[in-house]
Amino acid sequence: MKADKQPFQLLQPGESTRFGFRIADCRLAGNAFPVTARVSSRPASATEAETLVTEMTEVLSVATIVNASIKVDGFLDEWPKAGAVPVLATRSEDAALRTKPLWCPWSELRQAALGTFARVAFAWDNTNLYVMAQVYDPEATRVPSLLSGVDRHQWQNAPADYIYYLPGPWPGSTGDGVLLSMDSANRSEWVRRYEEFPPDSNSYHLGSVLAGRYQYQVYPTREGGTEVFRFRTPDFYYRHQLPLNYARLAVSCAVPQAAAVCKRRTDTWYYEAAIPWSELGRLPHGKGQRLRINFRINDDTAAQGLVWSKNRSVAVPTYLDFEPTWVLDWSSETEWGFDAADRPPGASDARR
Repeated sequence: MKADKQPFQLLQPGESTRFGFRIADCRLAGNAFPVTARVSSRPASATEAETLVTEMTEVLSVATIVNASIKVDGFLDEWPKAGAVPVLATRSEDAALRTKPLWCPWSELRQAALGTFARVAFAWDNTNLYVMAQVYDPEATRVPSLLSGVDRHQWQNAPADYIYYLPGPWPGSTGDGVLLSMDSANRSEWVRRYEEFPPDSNSYHLGSVLAGRYQYQVYPTREGGTEVFRFRTPDFYYRHQLPLNYARLAVSCAVPQAAAVCKRRTDTWYYEAAIPWSELGRLPHGKGQRLRINFRINDDTAAQGLVWSKNRSVAVPTYLDFEPTWVLDWSSETEWGFDAADRPPGASDARR
């Protein structure tokens, strides 16, 4: 791993900088690269003994969207053959799993795991963005279909006709599933309704942050199907009005052009989904382009989820990038690069 050369920089209050690291090939090694950044600062009037030193260690990963057309069937064998580079999302006690070789046998990862973890990869072609997730989760939790139009509330008897006795499941907050939060890496639009400062401002992270304006969930249903739920795009926002109107969700939150399959085998979920670029209208795709992608793995409830960008140096806490989980999460500012078909699998950049 080779670091970009960085000249001396004087940073103003609130200003930040990025360091790039080029990883030549990760086909044979694990996808975990520990990096330590050390910053020294000293006022002009201070002595050398008064120098302040700040240090941070972070584990970088190659974040690549491989160029491949994927058959969405819940069988993940074609992903390694396509040259996809997976990442592992784990809890802190399972951090050692990330040092395992790429596409390490799933049985080996399961035997070493102490809790829920997930292996996730992305692919693209000119039609779709593809995602796969292999999730170790011994206890499966499914919700009934949220997009069938069927009312899931249990209501009080008359005359309290508009008061439910037991509310139905809440999208994004209940059940197992994979949530995606995405945006362009070069986004410049300022969403004034939610953000105090524009994205190119040094003060951007000092206010509320909406870094992922495209938000979706893929989840299994009790009826045996798999649904793709749209929460947000730049032109649409899911509003969880009370009581939840499931008929409205079926019309406004379904993504009929998407394909998704979720299979359950023993203690593992196998997710595959394809979301068309026509749905992701403002997101760039192609060689040399970058996307900001964050994902959350819900384990029964949002409160027990795994979030990819958690504690990463480019991300900050926010409530807005995985709505409507009502959980303080991490912003969707981890960048993923589009690989081209003529590029060796695994050769990419990792940035913090």
